[in-house]
Amino acid sequence: MTAPSSNTRRVILAIVAVALPSITLVALGTRLLVQESRLASQQQSEQIDAAYRDAAASLDSLATRAAQSAFEAIADPSVLLVLPKGSSQTSIAAPMQAWSRAMERGQELEFRSNNPASAVRAYREASNAATNPANKAAALHATGRAQMRSQQAEAAAQTFEEVLYLDPNVRDENGVPYSLYGAASLLLMDQVEPVIPALDTHIAYPIDLTSLAAYQYRSVRDSLAITYSYDVSEAFDQFVDDALAVAQLKQDLPSITSFLRVGTSETSPWMLTNKDRWFVGQIVFGDQEAVVALDVEMLIAQAFASQGLQHRGFESLVLRSSGDEAQRYLGPRFAGVFAGLVQSPDALQAGMSAERRLFVILAGLLVIGLLSLGVFLLLRDTRRELEMARVRSEFVSSVSHELKTPLTTIRMYAETLRLRRQDDATREAYLDTIISESERLTRLMNNVLDFSRIESGTRHYAMQRVAVQNVVQSTLNLFKSILDDQSVALTTSIQETPLLVDADADALEQAMLNLLSNAVKYSPETKEVAVDVRGESGRAIIAVSDSGMGISEEARARLFEPYFRAEDAQQAGIAGTGLGLSIVRHAAEAHGGTVSVQSEPGRGSTFTLSLPLAAEVAS
Repeated sequence: MTAPSSNTRRVILAIVAVALPSITLVALGTRLLVQESRLASQQQSEQIDAAYRDAAASLDSLATRAAQSAFEAIADPSVLLVLPKGSSQTSIAAPMQAWSRAMERGQELEFRSNNPASAVRAYREASNAATNPANKAAALHATGRAQMRSQQAEAAAQTFEEVLYLDPNVRDENGVPYSLYGAASLLLMDQVEPVIPALDTHIAYPIDLTSLAAYQYRSVRDSLAITYSYDVSEAFDQFVDDALAVAQLKQDLPSITSFLRVGTSETSPWMLTNKDRWFVGQIVFGDQEAVVALDVEMLIAQAFASQGLQHRGFESLVLRSSGDEAQRYLGPRFAGVFAGLVQSPDALQAGMSAERRLFVILAGLLVIGLLSLGVFLLLRDTRRELEMARVRSEFVSSVSHELKTPLTTIRMYAETLRLRRQDDATREAYLDTIISESERLTRLMNNVLDFSRIESGTRHYAMQRVAVQNVVQSTLNLFKSILDDQSVALTTSIQETPLLVDADADALEQAMLNLLSNAVKYSPETKEVAVDVRGESGRAIIAVSDSGMGISEEARARLFEPYFRAEDAQQAGIAGTGLGLSIVRHAAEAHGGTVSVQSEPGRGSTFTLSLPLAAEVAS
């Protein structure tokens, strides 16, 4: 079986060392262009990934800086809106005793008594009594309404025009600027000319409006466009759209602030609103908290310039609140924001030749590496085969010697006994020698057979509850004749309390015989052997010590390997097969135990077999 297995390995190694690198080289050559394209595509993907990361970081930094500037009173054109909690910058009508009485009297005359002319005088009294701009605006608007109902059209137009030019920050209790009421009333009177320039002045005011105010602006704009076919300015049109967006933002503010998680930094994630034109984020600065809206286009332009994206082969950057296959999620700092980068198709052409050269170099190194690996494996396998052949040769020689010596002894004593010239004592001694040598042959054959079963995986152990002391004592009895023949001084220390283990008694006995045999064999001068049996930490400990030649540190590392024999033992001419200790280790591990050795050259050795006690005994 050895030769075919060796040939098979050599064939495989030859394939690995020669055929595989050749096939690999051909495959690499044929796929070079394809691989080059893939590498270019991968590099392009990496550059795009880096650009997305840089753009996201830049946008976040710019947005954070712009948001902070809103609190630090630093002018930043990208800041469109700040909504601090609980703030108000408007003048709203507030009740006053004289003003309230005059307004109530005017409403009584206008609506219940149907006397709008008298109501005009009451409303004028209210206007004169008002000290708050909003109260005065409310009285003026009511005056114009009463004038219209009393057929004073020219006076009503003048009054409404006065209301039209009021400060847009002067609003009613619903947050609607009174100037819008003036505009709406003038349009009902077909007075269009003063309305358009007055509304254009509203663009300069903040767009922080209520929903009703935003809808009132939209109503006036739609009336101008539909009823009177007037095209408002693009700036005013955008102003109305932004006002509607602010109104929607205020309406959605609770859900937005919960969606925008407040983190440990000064800004929370950003999201897109108002047709993807605004970045909206919740910010905390000191003890102040607010929601800020920023101009997306301006931030994109700044980020595009700061990261040099144009010089990196990109043409544009767009942000959307919903993405498609060509766009990517911008990152955790941007809630639901998707970005799209447009790259020039020839952005990576300049780097292809360098990539190709690098690939060829790597392919060559790969082939050289495979060849080197194949040669290394072939040399290693050859060296291993030579080592195994040497070990097998030594093993056969050792086994032959081990068999020849006892057989020669048995034959010599048997032939001597056949002459019948001995007295009874001599005959008994010869017979004891024959028995001893027979037992030696039996141990040798058992070791060889056990090792064969271990190698083939068919070694089985018949586990049963046994006392370690009984196994040790039985082994010593079997080995007594050898100990006596070689004048071995044996000392024993065996614990009286039974040490019960679940084990194969025959396997333990053979392991003990191997340890005792080695103790006698490797003590060529002073033959002193000690056997110690004790319980320790839930384990049964069997220690066999000798005062022999000892073992070097290098040999101890390989002592339990099959066929291994220390050079000192070989040089001393001590026979052996190199199987005994490997069988001891296998038996110990099969019983859940361990075997260890402590030794120094010239100072003897101690082999310790440790086995777990049976469960109930250990407890």
